[in-house]
Amino acid sequence: FTIYFIILAVLLLKLALIRESRLKSNVVLALFALKIAAGLAYGYIHTPAFGADTWAYFIYGRLVFELLPEAPLQYLQLVFLSLPEVGSPGLEEISERIHSWKSPSSYFLIRVQALIHLFSFGYYSVHVLVWEFLSLIGIVALFRFVTEQIPKKTNGLFLILLFLPGMLFWLSGLHKEGFCIFLIGMICWNFYLLLSKKGSWWSALLLVLALFLLAQVRLYLFALLFPALICYGVFFYHKQKLFLKFLGVYSGLLLIVFTSLHFLGINVWEFFIVTQRNYVLHYHGQSDFPMEILEPNALSFLKAVPEALMNVLLRPFPQDISSWKICGGFLDTWISLCSFAILLFGFSKSQLAKSPTAYFCLFFALPLVVLIGWLIDNTGAIVRYRVIAYFFLFAFFWGTNVRENYFGREFIESLLLKKREGGEQNTKAGKAFSNK
Repeated sequence: FTIYFIILAVLLLKLALIRESRLKSNVVLALFALKIAAGLAYGYIHTPAFGADTWAYFIYGRLVFELLPEAPLQYLQLVFLSLPEVGSPGLEEISERIHSWKSPSSYFLIRVQALIHLFSFGYYSVHVLVWEFLSLIGIVALFRFVTEQIPKKTNGLFLILLFLPGMLFWLSGLHKEGFCIFLIGMICWNFYLLLSKKGSWWSALLLVLALFLLAQVRLYLFALLFPALICYGVFFYHKQKLFLKFLGVYSGLLLIVFTSLHFLGINVWEFFIVTQRNYVLHYHGQSDFPMEILEPNALSFLKAVPEALMNVLLRPFPQDISSWKICGGFLDTWISLCSFAILLFGFSKSQLAKSPTAYFCLFFALPLVVLIGWLIDNTGAIVRYRVIAYFFLFAFFWGTNVRENYFGREFIESLLLKKREGGEQNTKAGKAFSNK
């Protein structure tokens, strides 16, 4: 663990993405250590429920890895190729033990864990190290994606928002969220580099690869991110009437996607309904709440939008608290809501009107919030699923905020960030001395 921590810490500081981010080296290392602690805590908290996903991915990855000495071709098949049917010759036992065999998105994380097992020596903590390395890269990429397009003096405060307790905990667990934030960070940052003509063929390759992997891990994130990304790219240099343009193009792209799926024999409404009923009827947890069952028509889904927004943005309610875990979700909800409220005091319509980046964040986050609220009837699951939407809502509210005189801003900036080139962060006395 110590050896790998040193190696990955050095790699973080060597990466151009992080080296050019204005984050101080000791801040990067502190954030890395903080995420590792949160990731280990995530694993420890889920240890009593040893069948929890985080441990399942790790254990199933080890099952695949153990094929390597005696059946290397089968190991390569299970890591890189499509899976055979359950009970296939030579794989009867392992295919029956891995419950995610028929779930491509869940099994994808098992593939990744099987690769990490090549050098982890079977230590869960080493897998956590790799996960935090990747997720921190994604967070810094998104931090730069927003701050370089909306230059402000409050970047340090924005960084604090991205590491609030709930964000830190859920994006550090050895689960899909940490890997998805890495992929989304790579997508947004490399797309920005290509649009601003700062990228190269390497940026294009990373963009395509990250899009492909995101579709494997969480298809619904890909489906919501892709049209928002297209709108952002189309209007990157055309910033007049952005809201109407985004609304029209985004709606049109979603309509095209739904129509294409219909012609391919895929009923999206039915998929949503089946998914919701699976959660409501078959998955029972301590933090379930009553939910209206969706019907296969657009009117039913439209009527459910207010309830979906309420469930994702406001739950858990005080009366929902039945354990310390739900209490943590309650605190996370209200810390986030208070942060949104503070940022709203500095909201600027003119700032929003000229920012395709802010509109991109909004048009990705809000549909994601609604989708989660449509399908999930469990507060614990909602708190985890919504974390990526919250990430982009923070980016939206921060990007449309014009206040600069927050309490402690100058101290926070000096603590977290390097001085801007040209001495922009010099004190008034320093500037007067330089002028003299």
